[in-house]
Amino acid sequence: MTGISRATMREIDDKHLMCQIKQGDVHHSETPSDFERFQPVGMTGHPLKQDEEQGQQGGGQGGGGGGGGQGGTSGRNDNQPKGPASEACMIYPNGDRSHPIAVNVDDRRVRPYDIQEGEVSHYSGDGSGQMMLHRQEAVYVLTRDGKSYRKDSDQQKRFSSLRHVTKDYQDRKVDGGQPGSGSTAIGLAGFKLKAGSGSSQKKADHVGKLNTGINCFVDRIEFRKKSSGSAWDRELAAREQNRHSEVKLQDPDEEVAPRDDSPDKEGVLHGLWDSLKQNWWWNASKDFQIECGANTFFQAAQHLRIGDHLVQGNTFTSGVEHAADHVAGGGASVTPGGKSSGSGIPGTTSLLAVASQVSGHASQIANQASQIASQASQIADLESRVAALEGVVLRMGGQL
Repeated sequence: MTGISRATMREIDDKHLMCQIKQGDVHHSETPSDFERFQPVGMTGHPLKQDEEQGQQGGGQGGGGGGGGQGGTSGRNDNQPKGPASEACMIYPNGDRSHPIAVNVDDRRVRPYDIQEGEVSHYSGDGSGQMMLHRQEAVYVLTRDGKSYRKDSDQQKRFSSLRHVTKDYQDRKVDGGQPGSGSTAIGLAGFKLKAGSGSSQKKADHVGKLNTGINCFVDRIEFRKKSSGSAWDRELAAREQNRHSEVKLQDPDEEVAPRDDSPDKEGVLHGLWDSLKQNWWWNASKDFQIECGANTFFQAAQHLRIGDHLVQGNTFTSGVEHAADHVAGGGASVTPGGKSSGSGIPGTTSLLAVASQVSGHASQIANQASQIASQASQIADLESRVAALEGVVLRMGGQL
């Protein structure tokens, strides 16, 4: 025979191979502690603690009560906390109330309601509205800024991230203990972590260190990679836009490590869309390659470039080109591929030099033309004088 009850969960202890409930309230005076919570494989979550009632101290842990995982009862207890809490279905294998198991824990404080027929959501347990939503037309990974069910969360900044990381494998060092700390149920070896591998260890880092990733904020999209330690990456890491001091926990918890946004943890920014500045920014320590089977098209008020420009092929311009000079006789060689390279062949004939020579020749021709004109004028003057002399001679001959 298996008994079934409903219960509210005061607090979760997730430092075990099988999640445990620290305390849960079933009936009056029935408050089992340190019992297992079964979850589907591939899904796990840590519900929020039970809310404190007004004037209540100690996080709703007041009130005793026995039963459940602690075995036995200690008389009626009407001081169990009444604040909103996550809720669970409790089952008791073979009807043994000393061996409770929590299944199907839900929390009406944070569950996103009004999900449409056929939709499925994997959501954040703090009521922030973050979720992975499966709909007919798409799968959405969603985050938002602002209020959650946590206190002082109205100004919380958040982002969504798709990343490959490096993180430690979680060791499964176990002994032959029983499930729970006080259970007298059937022994299932291997459910207790060995000493030093549970709460006494450093907190588990499930985020890890970024290798490559894409981050989406309310006003920017980031493309990041692990820092190589090079001078180039160190210079990028030192820039203000590489850090996000605004993404800090608005509801700090002594059990939650503060967010580490150092380059060692979050990598280095190499690509960015900034909706406030309305611009894209990319950075590569080596090559930036674009390969197209047809055309590339760029349209802008100005195309700004710094550095040598190598073109393998003809250049056609419909407008006017303005340049300090053009040197003919050179060329360029470009090698595409994984390690693109190129080289320029210097020209030998400067357009400015040619123009200078042409100008010099024109000046010489002009001088020569001036000299010829002067000489022609002199010849014409001589011809005029000769004609006058011929006239005099003719007249003198007539008189004789």
